[in-house]
Amino acid sequence: MDTASFQFVLYGLAIALISNFSRSRAWRSTVLLLASLVFLALLAHSLIVFLPLAGFLLLGYIGLVLLEKGCSKGMAWSILAVILAYIWLKKYTFLPEGSFLRFPYFTLGLSYIFFRVLHLLIEAGDGDEKRRIGLGAYLLYTLNFTTFVSGPIQRYDEFARDQFASEPIMLGPRTVGLQFERIVRGFFKVTVLAMIFQAMQQDALAQMSQPLPLHLKLFSAFRLVIIYPFFLYANFSGYIDIVIALARLMRVRLPENFDRPFSASSFLDFWNRWHITLSTWLKTYVYNPMLVALMR
Repeated sequence: MDTASFQFVLYGLAIALISNFSRSRAWRSTVLLLASLVFLALLAHSLIVFLPLAGFLLLGYIGLVLLEKGCSKGMAWSILAVILAYIWLKKYTFLPEGSFLRFPYFTLGLSYIFFRVLHLLIEAGDGDEKRRIGLGAYLLYTLNFTTFVSGPIQRYDEFARDQFASEPIMLGPRTVGLQFERIVRGFFKVTVLAMIFQAMQQDALAQMSQPLPLHLKLFSAFRLVIIYPFFLYANFSGYIDIVIALARLMRVRLPENFDRPFSASSFLDFWNRWHITLSTWLKTYVYNPMLVALMR
């Protein structure tokens, strides 16, 4: 099943419909977990390819349990272990090639799982009030099929507020209509606009490979530089529109990931409007701690 495809939209709508058969949080959580596992199974047809991903999730959960039990020294070691495991599974070139696993395995969505696991570990280690996150809640948060492939990166507290609420958020006719409108808009971005921009990219690349005068090749390169961000935006934001709408139909509010980035007044403003959840995550867990450390 290709993400943001017609099949994905139908699958998400079917899961949203089933999820609303009952307002019980146990029912909605069970439906979401089973839907996420089925979604993974549809992406790969062998259970063996999921073993490294399962090991990565288990490593993160063990670290989380240790922190929840008050093991203060476990925070740094847990975070380091998760980072090293991620680098190893992604096969970064600075590691010795002989250390990598020899069989093909599943890494789609690993980056977004990595961000969520780190978020849980850091919050569990820094928080004064220790919270308990069960294995089911952990898997729901990390494997949520609506955010598995391309985000957005949602904080656990925001996810738990809606998913585990005894009284789920309202879902009236107007809200349903708006979500269907957003799905259509996102589907149009991915299947029409992104495809047009991709065709323009391929045309520019083809011209650059032809024996043409230098000024024509430079013009093709210029076109490629201009078109590529629009292709990324149409493809990425279209997918985000679809999953935000599907999640809302399942009574979960996902954070916005784009805010009209091409109307930004500066590069910094553009960055703050583009992939908002990633930039927020980096500010919270990378830039701000580094700034505090430098000031000290």
